[in-house]
Amino acid sequence: MTFHDNATDGFDIGLEAKPPMITNNDVFWGTKNNPLIFLANKFDKSLSLPITIDLNTQQYVEINVYDLINIPDNTQIYLHDILTDTYINLRDQNFSINLDKGTYENRFEITFQENSSLNQTDFNVNLFKIISDNKNKKLLVYNPKLKSIKSIKLYDTSGKEVHRLMISKTSNVYEISTSNISNGVFIAKIESTENSSCSKRVIINK
Repeated sequence: MTFHDNATDGFDIGLEAKPPMITNNDVFWGTKNNPLIFLANKFDKSLSLPITIDLNTQQYVEINVYDLINIPDNTQIYLHDILTDTYINLRDQNFSINLDKGTYENRFEITFQENSSLNQTDFNVNLFKIISDNKNKKLLVYNPKLKSIKSIKLYDTSGKEVHRLMISKTSNVYEISTSNISNGVFIAKIESTENSSCSKRVIINK
């Protein structure tokens, strides 16, 4: 990653480069349709730089900062896991995760400021109580403050969406049937009508 005042939103010859090929196990900036191994931008703290991870088998993945040149000490560098809405400051620690086989194209990004919805006072996971009623094969999402919600999505640990509940009416509790969902650890993502979101891990063990 290079920051340069002459960088544009398009492909910058001399500053950016495409990979000669994509292997079965690979990682690159951007998407699989537009991969880059060298990326250039004008620096802006609001930048979000997507990373694609492509795996042909389950693997342990670690992301870290190898070297920094001419980067001010007060510039923070975060790995943002969009699925869980968590931020890891790569100046302080490496990011590591065990990922299943698959292409992770819209899950990870590098940012320079923490902008988690969990830090928003008007919409955060503490406003909700999520209970896995394994006996009755239901996931219960309680909304005691009657926040305006447009959807509740359930993801497995690979980032695959396994269930989506679209909401048309505000209620103090929502039910999601888990009868057709396998046992395991999942991420419940609650999205507001104002496009804020928050996430929480849930365990389904029927």
